[in-house]
Amino acid sequence: MHYSSISCLKCKIILEIRVLGLCTGLGPSTVICGKCGTLNQLARKEWAEFRSLDYFKFVLFSAVGISFLALLGAIVSGMAYPAPENVPWGRKEIENSWFYVGGLLFVFLGILLQTYRVIASRKRTSANPTLGFRQSMFELQTGVQFKVIFIVVAVGILGTTVSYVAYVTR
Repeated sequence: MHYSSISCLKCKIILEIRVLGLCTGLGPSTVICGKCGTLNQLARKEWAEFRSLDYFKFVLFSAVGISFLALLGAIVSGMAYPAPENVPWGRKEIENSWFYVGGLLFVFLGILLQTYRVIASRKRTSANPTLGFRQSMFELQTGVQFKVIFIVVAVGILGTTVSYVAYVTR
């Protein structure tokens, strides 16, 4: 899988990771490195600065990202929560699996995440748009794709491990 990263100008710590080079363009244009405090420019805009094409790009990339997240979530939840009699991963009917539940749950979470990002962008703009945004690993304003995919895969691995242990110890 292709990814690209943007690093701090001074200390070279990674500020943002983009999966497949895709980015909605929403977020702070200036971030403060969490390690050294250097101001760094990103090719992002706040919601208030968006134009018609930016809104279209945001919706399009969000839809693509949420679709990918839903598919990944459906596959992971279908693998992570199988009925105990079907473990280890024998043939399973899709109607009786968590496949659909996981997909719909991750669609909801993706929409909720993008809504949160828009609200946070509007608050940043109204607060003081000249200040840089303090960058950290746990915020969801930049580098969201990598963080969300990491969480989904980690949950899948944990769920699969728990299902396997439950099967082996029964």
